[in-house]
Order: sequence, then C-alpha cells, then structure tokens
Amino acid sequence: MSLIEDFMIGSFYWNYNRERLDDMSPVDENGKEKCLSYCPLDVLSRPYPQKTYGELLRFKFDRIKKEFTMEFMSYGGKEPTEIYIPLRHFGKEPRVFIEGGRFEYLLKGQTFYLLAKEKKKYKVIISP
Repeated sequence: MSLIEDFMIGSFYWNYNRERLDDMSPVDENGKEKCLSYCPLDVLSRPYPQKTYGELLRFKFDRIKKEFTMEFMSYGGKEPTEIYIPLRHFGKEPRVFIEGGRFEYLLKGQTFYLLAKEKKKYKVIISP
C-alpha cells in the first residue's frame, strides 16, 4: 500500500463472493468484517486526497502511528482540497495541523475540506 502513496497513484480493491467462504473478501457472507490476526479493512481503509486544488507533492499514511501527511502547492483560494479521513483510524474529532499560509477548514463526516487562501506550499498532518 505504501508504494501506491510513493507513486501517488489511485487504487481500488474489493473482492466479495457470497458463494465461497474461503475467498479473499474482507467481509463474510453476512457482510460482517473478518478479523483474524488483523482486520483487512484496517489496511485497505486509508486516508487519501480526493481532490487537490493545486499540485499534489506527496502524501503518506503511517498506519502504526495513525498519522496522515500531505503536502501540496495550492493554486490559492477558489476551491477546497478534499481529503478522505476514515473514522476507523481517526475517530470523530481528529487533530489537524496545517502549515503554509492562511486557510479555512471543515470536517464533515469522513471528508476534510481545506481552503488554502494563498498560492503557497501547504503541509497537512492529521492524527487521532
């Protein structure tokens, strides 16, 4: 999963086969999450930039520390940057640190909206 972030590419994974109980699905035939030695959805459900109003420079999720870091060069002020923040890792009130310039932000559901007001480099760090 970290290679996906290193190369800043999108990904999608899902496998559900109600007929086979030995498949690789992260949920069982009733739709309940399978957790044996680990929960696959803890690995597959990760924060990521959904929309970046600017140039995405890098993003990384440290699953052990539960810390998401993103850097981007903002185009400045017209549209928000949107980041998916799964509740399973961050809870309902994550801590947010932003460095760069002036900004406004809003957390609604599992989406973090950041309106970067200046054409500058911004760094966002989100943790539980």
